Amino acid sequence: FSAKKGGELDWFEKGVMDPAFEKAAFALNKAGDLSTVVKSPFGFHIIKLLGVEAAQTKPFADVKEETITRLQADKAKELFFAEQQKMADNSFENPDSLDLTADAMGMKVQSSDFFTQATAPAPLNDPKVLAVAFSEQLRDDNTNSDVIELADGKALVLHITGHQPKAVKPLAEVKEQVIAAIKHDKAGEVARGKAQGLLDKLKV
Repeated sequence: FSAKKGGELDWFEKGVMDPAFEKAAFALNKAGDLSTVVKSPFGFHIIKLLGVEAAQTKPFADVKEETITRLQADKAKELFFAEQQKMADNSFENPDSLDLTADAMGMKVQSSDFFTQATAPAPLNDPKVLAVAFSEQLRDDNTNSDVIELADGKALVLHITGHQPKAVKPLAEVKEQVIAAIKHDKAGEVARGKAQGLLDKLKV
């Protein structure tokens, strides 16, 4: 692109160009200075310094809020990972339940009723949580899971305390659904029969 301007480049700072090119360019001191031949992956160069612009520092007042927000976010992330590691260590060292881990973390164990993959309440309806919750290994080993990090900046550990295998529902529970399905199918058959009759008449 610089060929159209006689090889002239726009202003650039350190960390942008090829290391060899950059080293030679920033070794020049005043406008008009020329470098020796410099080799880079893009070819061979002779660099002429056209000008130097001092780095500009923004007034603290202009970046204060942005800096505070960034530092708070960094600190929060650091604390989150520290707490997450603490939870992982405790749940691993006390694998039989979550009680000791909750005590060490200053939290309470949250329990749920039985649920299926389709009816899991939040935050257990997260795909990563469901994959662990319905794994045979976790259920058979009767231990705590690894820490599962969720998308909303939270994390949890699972312990399966009960499991019910899939079972056929009693007819009393699904009676109304069955009747509705039969009526729907029957209505569909009647509609198709009437449509076929009309079609036969049109063909006569």
